[in-house]
Amino acid sequence: MTRRILSLLLLLLLLASGIAGAAELPAFGSDQEADRWFRENSAFYRSMAKVVEAAGGYTIGSTVEWPGGDAYYKDNQGYIKLNDSLKGAHRFSILIFELTHLYQERHHRELTDRVRLGNWWMLASSDYCAR
Repeated sequence: MTRRILSLLLLLLLLASGIAGAAELPAFGSDQEADRWFRENSAFYRSMAKVVEAAGGYTIGSTVEWPGGDAYYKDNQGYIKLNDSLKGAHRFSILIFELTHLYQERHHRELTDRVRLGNWWMLASSDYCAR
């Protein structure tokens, strides 16, 4: 869990440093446009998006239910929902964060399945904890 959090922080730091070198984020007309830009400008983002696409793809929409965002799979389709109140770089950091959730979903399911099957004691020694 700690390694995953550190990986996410590193991703955000790398994106921020790459973006800082470009002065500022472009003015995106839509979340889909931002998604395309991140794919073109971040190899790590692109690699996560490819994994999520292979698992059924994803769409980006809006939510009023959550103040930030949400990400989930339903019927093998990934959904990223962003609150309309989010603006600018904050909005796009949430987009990156939620894509990371979809990217990690397979690992989350593996963990959940182990617990449901009563194999929770195996978690400390599993590969999952090393990620």
